[in-house]
Amino acid sequence: MLEKERIDEVLGPVAEVCRDAADELLDLRAAVLGRSDPGNCVSCYFRIFEVLGRGDVERLKQLRRWLEGNLVVVARDGSERELERIPVSLHQEDMESFCREMMLEFRENRCYADERIELSLDFNELEMVRVE
Repeated sequence: MLEKERIDEVLGPVAEVCRDAADELLDLRAAVLGRSDPGNCVSCYFRIFEVLGRGDVERLKQLRRWLEGNLVVVARDGSERELERIPVSLHQEDMESFCREMMLEFRENRCYADERIELSLDFNELEMVRVE
């Protein structure tokens, strides 16, 4: 199945109930199809989460699993050498909490020679996966 069909399959159910987040859904779709801005994918997810509210988080389950299966946090040292790639986890309530948790994870649970570690989001190197 093509990437376009995969992301449309995941976004479709959300779009049906979340018309107030149409811009975010379109931005997320464009970022996935262009494999251009994984950070925007996560940011859009949290904005959609906010629009839907806690009562409808079940509707985001498939999108969340898809993003968690296709995005990674990449750690690089001061020389921009890649140190590690870990799967994204989107159990937080907003983008700020997500970022803080990732920074804390690398600060407290990793030991690298370089004091300065840069974190970024990236698409998984593997082909986009389908999440049921």
